[in-house]
Amino acid sequence: MPDFPHQASSEGFSSQLENFSLSPTQAIANNQPLEVVVHGNAEEYLDLRDTFLLLNVKVTKRDGTELIMPVAAKPNAQPPVVAVDGHKVAPANLEDAKDSYQTAALYYKDHGGTFEVNNPIDVKARSEYGLVKRFGRLMGSGDRGCLQMFSKLHADLFNQSHLLINGVTIKLLLTRSKDSFSLISSEDDADYVTSVTQATLYVKKRASRTHASNRSKNAVYPIRRTEVKTFTIPTGYRNANIDQAYIGQFPSRLILGLVSNESYNGSYKKNPLISNITTYLTYPFNSMVKVIQPLL
Repeated sequence: MPDFPHQASSEGFSSQLENFSLSPTQAIANNQPLEVVVHGNAEEYLDLRDTFLLLNVKVTKRDGTELIMPVAAKPNAQPPVVAVDGHKVAPANLEDAKDSYQTAALYYKDHGGTFEVNNPIDVKARSEYGLVKRFGRLMGSGDRGCLQMFSKLHADLFNQSHLLINGVTIKLLLTRSKDSFSLISSEDDADYVTSVTQATLYVKKRASRTHASNRSKNAVYPIRRTEVKTFTIPTGYRNANIDQAYIGQFPSRLILGLVSNESYNGSYKKNPLISNITTYLTYPFNSMVKVIQPLL
């Protein structure tokens, strides 16, 4: 029995001795979804809260030249679809890219009045601006235009602390957003693309010696769901009534964000992660629950 420096330490060995298994590989095609399948085994549980995604990306023009500025949260510009044993628990949602971007890699805080700035050269003297810092990372040492980002998966199932029981297979489908959504440029004829050169999913497995006594019971996973709904307000309307925004279970928290259709659909000159609520909402906002207006 080897001596460990700590009782919680696990035994390790050189990668040259791993002769009985190969790392899963898959070719990456541009603009195609990334699909990852994590097969369950009979002995180990999965710690979903410690699941991370590593992306190697390259930003170029369509002819392979020049560079531009990425937005704050590139890893989360790929909303995940999560399926457990063939059952979807997190459906496709193109709004997920804006849910939890503050904890993503490549996020640097922007200052007031600079959220819509799309040319880092104009504010280069202010080195603390998030736009300038992201531009510096992109144009820094090494291969220009190449970035490596490491981020957690922001899906409801991965935000709970319970371990996923053994023998359960997880399938992840990450769909890429448009390049005009995840990149910012001040050029009128911007035509830039992002290529994912390598993607690696890190999953932590834990051995459980007590699972045998729980096989006769159903596994229960309490999940705090986050749902994003979109509503379109036609141009020129001074008011909007949204009837039956939620049917059934009431949400515990309601967050309102207002963005322009141009930035929401993808524009190189617009930042889709910025909600200009003070610009658009110049009149009172009222909400009704069961035809009763709560105090706001």
